[in-house]
Amino acid sequence: MRQPFKATSTKMTEEEFLTAGTADNTLPRSKEKKESYKAYTVTLPTTSTDAIKRAQLRLLELGNDKANRSDIVRAALALIDKASDDVLIELINNAKA
Repeated sequence: MRQPFKATSTKMTEEEFLTAGTADNTLPRSKEKKESYKAYTVTLPTTSTDAIKRAQLRLLELGNDKANRSDIVRAALALIDKASDDVLIELINNAKA
């Protein structure tokens, strides 16, 4: 029979509490954990939304029909990550113009 809960007078530290579990977390996962996403709301001028649509149309012509707006924006961000500092400054200045 299960014993009733008894509060002890000594409190565990946070580290003791976190390491007091008995679960075996050493086993590998059967599936890789998917990357989490965070939703953002951005405001874009018509010229930017038109550029996204043009990119989608180009991809359709190339036989890739699965690119949505988020895919296009992620691809653009990947290019920005690879850009040199001078190119990044130029791109931002052109975007603000």
